[in-house]
Amino acid sequence: MNFFAHALPFLDNPFFVAGTCLPDWLSVVNRKVRARQKKAIGWTEDPNPEVAALAGGVVQHHRDDHWFHETAAFAQINLDFSCELRDRLKITDSLRTRFVGHILIEMLLDNFLDRRFPGKLQEFYSQLEQMNAANLQLAAETVTGADELQLASFLPRFLNARFIFDYRHDQSLLMRVNQVLSRIKLPLIGSEALGWLPSARERVDSNAGKLLENYVLKIA
Repeated sequence: MNFFAHALPFLDNPFFVAGTCLPDWLSVVNRKVRARQKKAIGWTEDPNPEVAALAGGVVQHHRDDHWFHETAAFAQINLDFSCELRDRLKITDSLRTRFVGHILIEMLLDNFLDRRFPGKLQEFYSQLEQMNAANLQLAAETVTGADELQLASFLPRFLNARFIFDYRHDQSLLMRVNQVLSRIKLPLIGSEALGWLPSARERVDSNAGKLLENYVLKIA
């Protein structure tokens, strides 16, 4: 699952929302630090409500990922996407095809939820804008046991980018996929993928109920 899917059911609690984002934020801010579920559970009853909420969001993130990646629909669509990236787009690196298939499912599912729940994506960003960034950093350092995470300076950049809105259109979606690939030093996907992305989007949309079979929110 991606940022918006993790956060959507909890938009009334900004620090919980931030907690659902924290494991993925850390992959950008400091890849040596992990927001682990086992450690976070110990902070969910902390007397500081910001620490407790952030820790609860981290736990929720890991629980979501566990069931989501075990669904039959995710496994099948990821396999289909990987094979099509290989056969139709001539991407021979199996690591890259599996990775791109994986992140595309999650990005396109965020876009499905954006359309299914109008206005909620803006609310997601608005909730994070209410946060005190210095308090977020202190709470994250408490929950992870790490120092100097630089989240206070990262949060405004995340909010300004608003990249989940870019999932609405295939060209900007491809740009965001390539930004992820660039960050982890994998070759980029060419513009020929633009002819294939509508089919990928339609399949995620049509299988959203199966992909989200254990989701907190009911998907009709």
